[in-house]
Order: sequence, then C-alpha cells, then structure tokens
Amino acid sequence: MICVKNGYLASFAGDSETIGVELFKRGVTVDSWDDYNLLFTAKLTADSTDEEAVIQKTTGEGITIYEDSALLDMVPFDTVEQESVTLFCDIRGEHVSTGARHTFASFTWKINKPITKHTDASIT
Repeated sequence: MICVKNGYLASFAGDSETIGVELFKRGVTVDSWDDYNLLFTAKLTADSTDEEAVIQKTTGEGITIYEDSALLDMVPFDTVEQESVTLFCDIRGEHVSTGARHTFASFTWKINKPITKHTDASIT
C-alpha cells in the first residue's frame, strides 16, 4: 500500500496498488462512515468538469473504509494512459439521509512513467 503524505502522492502508470488516504472530518461529526457515500475523483486540472475526470471510484466500487482512511483500489487500467501527469484529486462524501456534502481529502498525485516496460528480463 502507498499513502498520501502531506497532500501529495507519487506512483507509476499501470501499477496495481492500494492507496491509503486519511479522511479529515474538518468539524463534521461522523458517527459512522457507513452514513456516507464517498466519491474519489481525479482530474487533469482542478477546473475540469466532473465528466472530464480521468478516474472515479465510489464506496464499494473501488473505495473501502478502514477506520478513518479510504483505501482506493487501483488497477492497471486506471493509470496506464496517465504517464508523466499530475492529477488533482479529492474524496467527497454525501450523507445518505441528510444529503449534506463534505470534502474529506484533497491531494495531488504525480503518476510517473515506469522505467521497465515488461516483467521478463531482456538481457541474457
């Protein structure tokens, strides 16, 4: 697992990984994370529309909650086309009964181009 540190994350395009993101309540009383539907969104610019997002995950569909952290399950398809880019990301929650919305995390994610392209040795 890799984790967001100080609002920043770095990884490699096409990797399978779980990303740990601490959820900040920012004065919101959260009795249980089960009371919220979470949405992770990653965009090429902060001003892009939600429809222009390059990655989105939801609770139960790529987001698992563990204590006060969201675990984002990434598969190669999520990032394989995102080599050498910086994404602007957040996790927003909507309370299932009141509809109140809150941003629980925000960070930038640098996706690097992998050096090795294959998993078989090419030098013999």
